[in-house]
Order: sequence, then structure tokens, then C-alpha cells
Amino acid sequence: MAIDTIIAKALSGGKLAKTQYVKSALSKQGMRKNLKAYGYRARELNPEITPKQITQQYDAEFGKGSRTWQGEEQMFVSGGSTPTKQTDISLEGQRPLQLQDQSKNAARKRANQANRNKVGFTSSAARENYAKLQAIVKNENEATKAAGGSFVASIEHDIAIMGGKQWWKKNGPYANDNANLFIARDHYAREYKNNFEYWFYNWIRKRGNNVVVKTDRSNMKDLILVEVSTGKELGVVPMPKGYTSGVGSDLKRLTEQLINQSK
Repeated sequence: MAIDTIIAKALSGGKLAKTQYVKSALSKQGMRKNLKAYGYRARELNPEITPKQITQQYDAEFGKGSRTWQGEEQMFVSGGSTPTKQTDISLEGQRPLQLQDQSKNAARKRANQANRNKVGFTSSAARENYAKLQAIVKNENEATKAAGGSFVASIEHDIAIMGGKQWWKKNGPYANDNANLFIARDHYAREYKNNFEYWFYNWIRKRGNNVVVKTDRSNMKDLILVEVSTGKELGVVPMPKGYTSGVGSDLKRLTEQLINQSK
């Protein structure tokens, strides 16, 4: 069955309904393009659908094996914080998607876990507190799913472990201590922080790497820029009203202004 017929069967309507899919004998690149086309049509119809949900939807329609290239499962993953441009398979401003080999995806998760383990805990009490938060999150998410909900809670770090490693290098290995942890229940606030951090820590690395981002606990939405060397708060980068995805140019300009003003 042609890929356009397959996708039309799963997703009807929308501006991407006549996407030009690769129809020739597929290379790995062609297969990934078709999978991304499916994902972007899914996101046109439901902008908040996650990579995991796209995967589940695709597998429910066509079977898990249909995402396999030469024995390697292809995984839908986030494509970062920069919204898409209009192409033959996507609309302008969509949340980006990528495809990744299952083995590379698993290796990335193992590396992330190894980094978390390396940070460790400063005391048995800190470890016990983390376990309590995990239990709370698990119970809340089970209740949400039982009620038919989709957005889930998660344990988040005020200042990121890896992005903020300069902070932890200076101040000690306290990333997993209670003071740096909170349960995120606002889906869009979590998206904002994740997308902003993804952009920011890549951007700041070439500009001295002396600033980190932390959550504004007064509203659990806005972000505060903190200078590593002094601990001084440089200013707030507010979460835009109606935020859904990406990091706009206005937020990037504000961030640069706040940092430059401190010099």
C-alpha cells in the first residue's frame, strides 16, 4: 500500500492531507521522511501530541514492525525547540520531530541516567526524598490515565543537571537535593522550560557559559537567569501567554539584553 494511502487512512483532513510522500523504493532517509510526514500530520490535527503518542498511534494502525529499517526500530523523538518552516511535509511553526535509531535512543537514555547517577545524592535523606517524589508522580500519573487524561506530572530540576553543570561544579553536587526539585504539573510550563533550556544552553556555551536558568517558584512558569560566578539573578524571562512550543526571537533578544546589562 502506498504511503499516502496509508497515512490518509490514519489521518484525515488538514492542510497536510496532500503531502508529497516518497513513493519509490525507500532508502532509510526516505522512510524517515515518510514517518516524519505522518508525525507532522498528526501534529497538525493535534498540536500537543507527544512523540510517544505518535508512536503509539502509528503502531496501532500499522504494527510496530512498520517502523523498522533493516532490523533497527525508528523512534519518534523531539526535534528541539525551533519551530518548523513550511516544507513538503510540514507547516510553518509546528513542534519539530526527529527519527532516531532505537539503539542510539537507548544509548542516549543510558548516558543521561549515568550522568544523573554520577551526580548522586548528598545524603540518605535526599535519596529518600527523591523516592517519595517518584511515588507521588507515579500515583498521580496512574490516576490521570485512569481518568482518561494525557498530560502527566514529572520530577523536574530547578537548575538542570547537565545544562547547569557549571553551577554544580562551583556550588557542589546538590542537583538532586530537595531544594532543587519540584513536581511539574503544568504541561505547557514544562514544555517552555525544556525548549528554552535546549536553546539557551547551546547558545550560552559560546558566550562564556557563566549563566544558568532556574524556575521562578513564585508562579512555576517564568524562568530566571542566574550568573554562576556571583549567584546574582539577572532577570526574568516570562513564559508567553498561550505558549505551546518553541523559543521566539523576542525571548532570545530579552535573554541577551538581560545578560548584557549585567556586564
